[in-house]
Amino acid sequence: MSEGFSNYVQEQLFELLVELEVQKAVRLGYCFSVVCFMPNLPPDVADPQLGTEIAKTAIRQLRATDVATSFARGSGAPVGLLLIDADLGDLPPIFNRLKPELETSVTADAGQRLTWSGGSSCYPQTATGTRDLLQQAFELMARAEKEGADRFYLPSQGEPRRPTPGSLSAGSFTSTPKVSPSRLTSIPSSTPARRPAKPKSES
Repeated sequence: MSEGFSNYVQEQLFELLVELEVQKAVRLGYCFSVVCFMPNLPPDVADPQLGTEIAKTAIRQLRATDVATSFARGSGAPVGLLLIDADLGDLPPIFNRLKPELETSVTADAGQRLTWSGGSSCYPQTATGTRDLLQQAFELMARAEKEGADRFYLPSQGEPRRPTPGSLSAGSFTSTPKVSPSRLTSIPSSTPARRPAKPKSES
């Protein structure tokens, strides 16, 4: 696990780290995933500062190679994770293991069950460029929230989305993703406590 908040970064640096990870993964041939998620709370409760607290809580439960951020764009308190050497099959158990700890960062109304909306992308399974990795995960998170919340969407593993020319901007996450999401609600309680640590590849 990460010590302190050293792997919590601002949004701009997070995007740069995703870009650098793409370049390394092209050379060394490994996968990584981007996850975006947020608590389903009223707008006056879910603000960017809450997103920061959630991201810092999440990164304490992840490996030293992983990175977290909070997004200023969009509504609510969206959080992003960069998970090294994690493919789509790893993501549901990782997210479900995080939820009990994440709930300590959020205060829901009395008697209200806290729910989450999440989306993801994976290099090279579903996207091969920085912009598309971030956009795919963010859009699927927004779609999960719009379609009833309390769900985590994975993109389909068809032909990967190819890199989109141009740099990221505040309006990047807008169009509807051309993917077929899968709702994931039942994760066995016998899932191992965490992914086994793997040596980080030399850059």
